[in-house]
Amino acid sequence: MVLMTVAIVVTSGAEAQISSTNPTETRPKDSLINHVLLGQLMAKPHVYQGQKVRVVGYFIQQQGHGVLYAHQQDYDRSIRKNGLWTSFSPEVAGRKRLAAYLKPFNKKYVVMIGIFDKAKGRLGMFSGSIRAVASIDTTGASK
Repeated sequence: MVLMTVAIVVTSGAEAQISSTNPTETRPKDSLINHVLLGQLMAKPHVYQGQKVRVVGYFIQQQGHGVLYAHQQDYDRSIRKNGLWTSFSPEVAGRKRLAAYLKPFNKKYVVMIGIFDKAKGRLGMFSGSIRAVASIDTTGASK
């Protein structure tokens, strides 16, 4: 029987980071999800480039995409450098009426899983992007 140790570190905003310390873990690299704070992605984009991430932020829906801000105040004050441009995976984007699907998440804190890209998003206005978003949910994202 293989034992796995899981370390949980409580961070500000009541979000938990979970990391496996099992040295024999054999999951493929592309299935690993880095649980990170949005600020970590902005501060060290080269560390997370191309990696699957799980992040909490304030989501703003726009036509066919969205922006994930660190805080609601960043959106209210148009501080785009505190946001990440988002685009959705073909499975999510291919849904009929994507805008209707995303509407319940608009102007709410969400948990999002996607691939981090340090490219500055639309017209270079953001601090990066989360592309191929495969999951968006409000569960566990309350602020």
